[in-house]
Amino acid sequence: MLAADSAVDYGVELAKLSEGTVKLLDSVLPRNWSHGNPLDIIGDASPMRFRTAVKACVDDPGVDGVMVIFTPQSGTDHLTTAQLMIGLQRETTKPLFLSWLGDAKVSESRELFSKAKCAHFRAPEYGIEVFRHLADYQRNQQLLLQTPGPLEGLRNDPDVNTARKVMDAALAEGRTVLSERESKQVLAAFHIPVNPTTLARTADQAVKQAAKIGYPVVLKIDSPDIIYKSDVGGVELNISNEETLRAAFDAIIARTRQARPDARVDGVSVQPMRKRRFARELMVGVARDAGLGPVIAFGAGGIAVEVMRDLALSLPPLNDYLVDSMIGQTRIGQLLGPFKNLPPVDVDELRHVLLQVSEMVCELPQLREMDINPLVADEQGVIALDARIFVGPARADQKRYGHMAIMPYPTHMVVCAKLRDGTPVMIRPIRPEDADMQQAFVRNLSEESRYNRYLSSIKQLSQSMLVRFTQLDYDREMALAMTREGDGGEEMLAVARFITDPDNEACEFALEVADDWQGRGIGTLLLQALFDAAREQGLKLMRGEVLAGNKGMLKLMHKLGFSVEPHPEDRALTLVLKTL
Repeated sequence: MLAADSAVDYGVELAKLSEGTVKLLDSVLPRNWSHGNPLDIIGDASPMRFRTAVKACVDDPGVDGVMVIFTPQSGTDHLTTAQLMIGLQRETTKPLFLSWLGDAKVSESRELFSKAKCAHFRAPEYGIEVFRHLADYQRNQQLLLQTPGPLEGLRNDPDVNTARKVMDAALAEGRTVLSERESKQVLAAFHIPVNPTTLARTADQAVKQAAKIGYPVVLKIDSPDIIYKSDVGGVELNISNEETLRAAFDAIIARTRQARPDARVDGVSVQPMRKRRFARELMVGVARDAGLGPVIAFGAGGIAVEVMRDLALSLPPLNDYLVDSMIGQTRIGQLLGPFKNLPPVDVDELRHVLLQVSEMVCELPQLREMDINPLVADEQGVIALDARIFVGPARADQKRYGHMAIMPYPTHMVVCAKLRDGTPVMIRPIRPEDADMQQAFVRNLSEESRYNRYLSSIKQLSQSMLVRFTQLDYDREMALAMTREGDGGEEMLAVARFITDPDNEACEFALEVADDWQGRGIGTLLLQALFDAAREQGLKLMRGEVLAGNKGMLKLMHKLGFSVEPHPEDRALTLVLKTL
């Protein structure tokens, strides 16, 4: 029980055993076993009872790791039990943590664990902490593999120009806050469902608009100077007739004037009253950090959002994995499935909205902050009932996506081409998931080609080199792969890459072409694409080092306009330079 409490403290979820596992344990354990997790297999447990119970848990697909706690008691055999656990560890890839409590009495078992290199702990809470770190490490490794493109997962291209016009118009007026109507225009341009909003400057106009929309309606104060409308009494819900509407219109204006006499009031917005019986109120926000740039937030919404503080944060760009990770980190995320009498929320639509917000952040450097609250979600879909966007001028000298901490996958660089012999190929930036293909490419190079590229006789890339070559910061380096679809799937034919110097004006490049594909114009085609990528980053000079004996590469350098000169420090090398 102490170990279970420790798991809760460290944020480790206790696995729920499957029905099949429980039935198996019922058949082999004493009737008074705990019938759940943590498993109490009773103090007189024999070594085989330990092994049977642990093996059942390890085989359960819902279990990611097992902590085995042995307490020496009359009739127990710590050493034989330890030997069985060592054997079991060799049969599974899941973590098996062992905690033999006591000191001198179990010292022989501990020595056995050390010799067998099994994870063992004097107290189980240490093992729980290690398991937590293992889980964090695994999650971080998954996050490192996520390199979403700016348009990833989107169903329709957004109307970026319309969104920019709305923002630029506000900035031209000297405003940094968009009205609710303007904010919803920007959301709609990115295909985020919104509650339609019309502006009424008089009660008569509000009556006409309500009649057109259909009762019941919602009235909200429309002012660029008031961010939180409810703070000034600027919201009236569920208005069902004209008489109530006129009274509510006048009351909203009067309360706002009294609370904020300095605020500019453009009128009152009229919106349909959305009644959704099974709705959950959510919030999606964007904030701008001085160091990290835009940050996306997701969590529980409504008027209690500041109190609840149920938020998960992520740096854009997002993809399905990152979105699901954000949702799973929040308490409200646990309530989106079927819950008591509530049907499950349409999670696909919610995921779509978060991906669209990510796209907004990528494509609109003018967007400084955003608050969509409430974002109502239920089994019918998702709709933004209220939104507010803060804007600021974009830097004229800033390159595309320069406002972001993480450069999106440069999807616009993916092109289809043909070799001289008509072979269809694709040129695209390398992704983290290309690691296996990159390793196979290097292994299949001849010794001469490997030496020409790496200036050493390596047989394959080390793990650190493989990570370095496939997990790229696209803002300061680029690797373009040429691939084709073969019988066994995608095949890498060549790779060209550059790394930017700290001055952001020059870069060093490298090129490698598979032996069987040399002499087909691949080098020229791939390097031309690399030149374009370097120019897009504002680079002015590309340089490289080529072995003096690599005649084929030097011939290509002359053809592409590189200057070729002896290396000033090493006669075996040639320095090649090209002005971009």
